[in-house]
Amino acid sequence: MRATFLLVVAAVALAAGPGVASAQHAGCTGGSSFSSGGSSGVAFCGPAKATAKVGSKTYKFSKGTCVRKSKYFYVNLGTEVLNGPKKRYSYLGVLVGAYPGALPGAKAASKDGTYGGALVTIRWQGKDYILNGAGDKTVKVTLKNGRTAGSFSGTTFIEPHLKVTGSFSC
Repeated sequence: MRATFLLVVAAVALAAGPGVASAQHAGCTGGSSFSSGGSSGVAFCGPAKATAKVGSKTYKFSKGTCVRKSKYFYVNLGTEVLNGPKKRYSYLGVLVGAYPGALPGAKAASKDGTYGGALVTIRWQGKDYILNGAGDKTVKVTLKNGRTAGSFSGTTFIEPHLKVTGSFSC
């Protein structure tokens, strides 16, 4: 569980770093730090959208940023709380490929296709749904349209092991 949390933090740190600027538009600072009501973290913005189905519940996300690197891809939507109460914030993150911190031998996600071992994190108003992608080949992400859209599937890491499916567009 600790390794998964560290990968989520790595994904957020990647998104807040260089490379995000290319995905921004006027009036939008994707990966901006925020602090409010005892919580602090990173707020994302931009044109990316996603829908996730966790068990029987469907969640919709907007205001996100997609980043395509030569060996990996990630999308971050919503607000990721790193410190403090998370109950009023929602976040979806997908990280796939040979990203920094990936397990040795991770396949580069340099083009459209289906990849295993992805990390998918969904947080809806403080409730965590984490797919144990690090080393779990059953967590799949399919990238399409020049890595500007895709889908994901897997099972939550924490009991009761809910089925998760979803899609995103940049």
